[in-house]
Amino acid sequence: MPKRERSIPRRLQLRHLPLTIHRRVWAQIITLLLVGPIGTLPAILVFAGIETRANPIALLLILLCSAVFLLAAVIGLDRSIGYRLMIDADGFTTQGLLFTRQFRWNEVREFSARPNYRLPGYYASWTVDGSHHPRRHWSSLWFGYYEVPPLMQIGGKELTRLLRHAKRRADSGWAAAPPRTRRNST
Repeated sequence: MPKRERSIPRRLQLRHLPLTIHRRVWAQIITLLLVGPIGTLPAILVFAGIETRANPIALLLILLCSAVFLLAAVIGLDRSIGYRLMIDADGFTTQGLLFTRQFRWNEVREFSARPNYRLPGYYASWTVDGSHHPRRHWSSLWFGYYEVPPLMQIGGKELTRLLRHAKRRADSGWAAAPPRTRRNST
């Protein structure tokens, strides 16, 4: 019998933790396939600039573009194979191929869903207070947030709601949810 994938709970409780949300396999493969061309582009640009004996200003622009493409390749490689988000009682962890970051609930300021302008979907992003992680990180080009890329097991908006819910529950000490009462229709 094939192993059934654990579903994402609607109301998060301590018994559901740790909860791991993986990136979809086809998204991992597509990202990995895009890393190759993006990673070789800086070398091609620098080689072409040197061969054509570009003026210093053009060579500086080529180096700047190469640095941006190299940064994109590192981010893409990190988010390709095995990228996942793990939610725990103390916080959550993003684990990629190259980097692992652990965020505690008390350092996260807010969560938001940001639209992805390149592909369909949303990023689940958050800001931190700077106590354990820098407020602005290179993986988001120093814009002041951290993010989980789109194309995870659940969408970016749903993931943002789940993280907000987990933070609320953690801030309240993971207290049991009040029992739901049924209204009598008389």
